[in-house]
Amino acid sequence: MYNSTIALLRRFAGTAALVLAALWGAMFGASAATYNSAVGADPAWSVTVDNGITLEEVLLFTGSSVPAGPANQGYSAGAGHILDWIQNTAGFPGAGLVPNGHVTTTSFTGTDANLFGVHFGCGKSNPCELVFLFSGDTTFHVTNLDGVSDISAFSDLLVISNDPPGTPLPAALPLFAGGLGAMGLLCWRRRRKAAAAQMV
Repeated sequence: MYNSTIALLRRFAGTAALVLAALWGAMFGASAATYNSAVGADPAWSVTVDNGITLEEVLLFTGSSVPAGPANQGYSAGAGHILDWIQNTAGFPGAGLVPNGHVTTTSFTGTDANLFGVHFGCGKSNPCELVFLFSGDTTFHVTNLDGVSDISAFSDLLVISNDPPGTPLPAALPLFAGGLGAMGLLCWRRRRKAAAAQMV
């Protein structure tokens, strides 16, 4: 009896460890998501955003593209400035400025923007602008892109995600798993008692 009880406890302990590991990964998984350009794309880029944020759209504008990239990187609401270009040329009429939304580094650490214009040099068609639209507000880090000079962050109120919303992890899931384990233990015990009664 002692050996079979120990074997049963080991079996339940292994199952419980797997369930807890899966729950831990789902609740406290990776803290960032990285998106990359297609293999062989020009320019090659890589950006990192908060976990759970999906990349909705990427647009490349150059001096020779139609429409062309922005001529003015001034971060204000003026004719010809980056906001005017984002709203009227790039096609994001719901975009608005955010506090401290213009940075001359490769990272935007605010959490109130979901639309980013990354200004960079790209050879003969200089200057160029990559525009990234995400499913929600996020921090934004350019981890790979040659010639980055600045990032302009915006809040686009008209984001329509094509992705279905994620299914949240129910708060009662650990309790449910524990209940299943207890019911399994009771069933095993009942079968063992019935087998012992038949032997007598």
